[in-house]
Amino acid sequence: MKNNILNLSKLSLLTIYLFSILSCGSSEDTTPKVKIFLDPNGGEITDKIIEVKENNTYDLPNPTRDNRKFLGWYTSLDENGNKIYSDYIYDQDISLYARWDSYDLSYLDDKGEIFKKVTVKDGDISFEESSYPVNSDKSKCFKKWDFNYLTKIYKDYDISPIYSDHFTVQLDAEAEASFTEEDINYHSYYEDDFFSTGSNTFNTDLALFSYVATTISYQLDLLDEYFGACGFNNSHGYNYDIKPTKDTIGVYITSKVVDTSIIIPVIFRSYHYEAEWGNNFSLGLEGNHNGFMEASSKAYSYITSYINDNNIDISKVKLLLSGYSRGGGLSSLTSKLLLDDNYISKDNLYTYSFESIPSVTSNDENKYSNIFNVINKADPIPNVPPQEYGFVRPGVEIDIYDANVDLYLSKFNKDCVLSPFTPVEDSFNTELEIFPYLLNKILSYENEDEPSKEMKTREQYVNNYQEHVVYILERLLTIDLKDLSEIIKNLSTLEMISLLTADGLHTFISNLLDEHNIEYDSDYLLECCNVFISLLTGPGSSLLTLYLTNPDDLTRTISFHYPEVNFALLKYYSYK
Repeated sequence: MKNNILNLSKLSLLTIYLFSILSCGSSEDTTPKVKIFLDPNGGEITDKIIEVKENNTYDLPNPTRDNRKFLGWYTSLDENGNKIYSDYIYDQDISLYARWDSYDLSYLDDKGEIFKKVTVKDGDISFEESSYPVNSDKSKCFKKWDFNYLTKIYKDYDISPIYSDHFTVQLDAEAEASFTEEDINYHSYYEDDFFSTGSNTFNTDLALFSYVATTISYQLDLLDEYFGACGFNNSHGYNYDIKPTKDTIGVYITSKVVDTSIIIPVIFRSYHYEAEWGNNFSLGLEGNHNGFMEASSKAYSYITSYINDNNIDISKVKLLLSGYSRGGGLSSLTSKLLLDDNYISKDNLYTYSFESIPSVTSNDENKYSNIFNVINKADPIPNVPPQEYGFVRPGVEIDIYDANVDLYLSKFNKDCVLSPFTPVEDSFNTELEIFPYLLNKILSYENEDEPSKEMKTREQYVNNYQEHVVYILERLLTIDLKDLSEIIKNLSTLEMISLLTADGLHTFISNLLDEHNIEYDSDYLLECCNVFISLLTGPGSSLLTLYLTNPDDLTRTISFHYPEVNFALLKYYSYK
């Protein structure tokens, strides 16, 4: 009996023991876990892998980094990355990345050592560094940095140099600014290898080199210095030693022997052409732009004279033609004339024109595929004269406009700031629509009582306005454009209002012409002023209205023709 009780007690103890073990086992947490992989992105953190319960929240630790502010954990290091907050439910493994208020772009030399360091804000873009290292063995020349500057910065980058086996030179040019009194520095590079590729292929680096040349095309010594650094010589400036008139054209030509070829850049004066600008409005009743045909024919003769006078074999020549605005339109048209006459083969003619004015009545993109017209679609100047008059550009168009223009411009030069844009209901919703809206108003203007005020067609413009507009501009633009702009800028409100009458405009212009000793016929000038006022208050009334009601929009539109703006657009276009 006693043994049975003892055995029963032992059995009870064993049962209790087993039950307690089973009970402990059943209380163990079996909830699945997920892993969080933390990348401190240049910072420091104790644990880079954390396990948390599935479908639960978790308070993430904060990493540290010297002289940087932690912004949070994100799902990726790009603009698509989502920030993770404390209420986030972790339902699967996830990789998270620290973001900081700024990062380092480290420019390296050819040995991989840091040459220069630049700090960029989180999510911002940078502009190409213009300083550069020299190759240690000097066997190669620095070409450019191996980086896409459209990249939004969310981490540190090491940027390596690209070197060239060919002759390469870095170039800086100081040119007059449109936004500020201080000159603007334009950086580019040149290499002989530009001309080893086909002329039909748009080369952004050759475009930038050509662009910078156009910004200094108003001064011979600047052009000589720019091209001289590249090894060019034997330069000649045509019509740079005389005061411009509507019948002149400034052309700069230089040359360089490279192996068996002779490279000849031809740069059309694109700034400070004064009265030459009046030639832009001499359309003529039919055919190609009459004024431009006259100017291009002269440029054509300068090119052939340079080649003949220097006993150059045309079969060995590689021509580069370039210009901006008026100069751009002339470079495109002259290139067309050279090709039409078979003076030079298409393979040996490289044309890069910028913001060029349309000058021909027909185009064949296949025939003129080596003529590149680089255009900012928001710039009004390349739309005058309008397509409605039958004008187009010879060659291919490269559109560099980008809605991020304000950002790109600020990165190129922080002092260059565009006026803000404000949509106008029932008129235009975007800045690209401003000038088309104005142009439509100008061309659709009707006056049944005085049809002589209309300019719907090329014929109406020529018959009703051309002669008088050209007469005023030819004389007024003899005055330096910057001086003229400053005079107009300083006019009082009452003085500005007086310019809206023929007598007031006549008085203003005649006083200016007298002050600068410019000859004119006073009676005919008054007639021209009457016609100009009828243009301004008739077809051009929408332009006047915009000036009075939305001056920032008009100023912004005009600013799209500034060289700083389009250099910034072209620079970032080159990274696309």
